[in-house]
Amino acid sequence: MTPTARSPIRSWILAISWVVVGVTSVSSPSDAFAQGPMSRSARAARLVERATRLEAAGHVPGAVGTFREAVQVDPSFAPAYVGLVRLHLARGEIGAALEAARVGRRRRPDDVALGLAEIDALVAAGRDEEALASSLALTRFAPRSVEVWWSEGSLARERGRFVRALSAYRRIVRLAEEGVAIEPARVDEARQLASALAMLVGDLDLARIHCDASEVRAALCE
Repeated sequence: MTPTARSPIRSWILAISWVVVGVTSVSSPSDAFAQGPMSRSARAARLVERATRLEAAGHVPGAVGTFREAVQVDPSFAPAYVGLVRLHLARGEIGAALEAARVGRRRRPDDVALGLAEIDALVAAGRDEEALASSLALTRFAPRSVEVWWSEGSLARERGRFVRALSAYRRIVRLAEEGVAIEPARVDEARQLASALAMLVGDLDLARIHCDASEVRAALCE
């Protein structure tokens, strides 16, 4: 066979080989699926780290922009919303903080840190009743979270809801007794606050009452 006769065959073989190489170089659908959500989460996490460094260096506008970029990369990445809420509150941008908290909570209603950030934004906006309601709901969602109960105790005490504050601080003490890891200093502070609140609420003779007779008595009997 002459060289000119062989060239079309060679061209056909070469084309087939390129197709084979191209097919084998493409990732499988399962690989693409695995890389998709995880890569978005990883990119968002790196952006949050970068935003945190910018914030620490005093570049607040850059930090806000980077947190927003993290949200765009992965709209379900809760730490990005928490960072936005914190920075907006620090800048006095209450409306923006509330919006970031609300959007984040719609996408991640299961995130405790984001729930606490939303409470902070509500308090900053002067919406105390909503903050108290959100705090109570969060204690029911995360009943073994020390941070949730500490926030509940502080919020209730500052708003004059002393019975609720008493229950919160006693719950912290009880969690420590049940083996939850809590700093001893914080447990001591919770115990002292509970004792002070018990005196403030009223000196009832617990031996002569039913502990479930009222909200006050129930708190004192815990």
